[in-house]
Amino acid sequence: MVLKDLLLAVGVPVGRCLFGWLQNALEDGKISDFEWKQLGITLFSVGVPSIALFYSFNAAGIDLSAFGAACGGLLVDMIIKALKARKAR
Repeated sequence: MVLKDLLLAVGVPVGRCLFGWLQNALEDGKISDFEWKQLGITLFSVGVPSIALFYSFNAAGIDLSAFGAACGGLLVDMIIKALKARKAR
């Protein structure tokens, strides 16, 4: 059951990242080294918070579903992107 929850907690944000990345990366018909690096960075920035949320809340005795952890990971990614966009202005 824990493996299934972990796969859900990580699979949802990773799937979202992959499909979004694939759409952007294939606009010019080829995938550059820079785009591969961006995928790795994005997967890390979304997957790690999802795993951390899932295990830390459950270890503290707070019942957080895997779906909740996945949504939390996506939320962290959106916040990071918003902060980067604001900093770039």
